[in-house]
Amino acid sequence: MFLWAMLPEIKDATDIVTGLLLQSRPHKVEPKFRNSTTRKNGYTSLHVGNAGDGRLRLLLWFNDLALRYFPQVGLDAATAVHYYESDSRAFAILIWHSTW
Repeated sequence: MFLWAMLPEIKDATDIVTGLLLQSRPHKVEPKFRNSTTRKNGYTSLHVGNAGDGRLRLLLWFNDLALRYFPQVGLDAATAVHYYESDSRAFAILIWHSTW
């Protein structure tokens, strides 16, 4: 299953070392990584970011309800974090898709 294949493994640590060695001294044949550490980090950050951003979106969508439990400054902070997180995601997507 795809989700199980994306979980970090011990082999990922050796893949990082191999990748660093390949960049320091190029070889004729590069190893093939099925799910590279870069790809796993990308998927992990996507899901962690969606979970955090989803909570912020709920606060902003239901702001009348949220104001019963949080002060206005909490919603202002949620708005700022949501805004800058979406910008950073857009730039990360642009950078990652240009390097893959």
